Amino acid sequence: MYKDHNGRILQTGALVRWAGAVPSSLLRDLPKSDRRAIQQADGMTVEGNDDFGNIELRFRDRFGSMHWIWVKSEFVQAA
Repeated sequence: MYKDHNGRILQTGALVRWAGAVPSSLLRDLPKSDRRAIQQADGMTVEGNDDFGNIELRFRDRFGSMHWIWVKSEFVQAA
């Protein structure tokens, strides 16, 4: 069970958005286009989690391409 920035439980299928600035550790060493897509992401969907305590998020960029990222749940909040 994972909780968002405000302590709400996040379940698979939940819509979330960034709870402030995107963590710099997530953006480090990524191509500029990927950094921009992640920073502009809104309305991400929780797809699941991994063995390291991260949640898997799915979103589409402004061009319609699908992306998946893994972050600590405290960096997002329920939409």
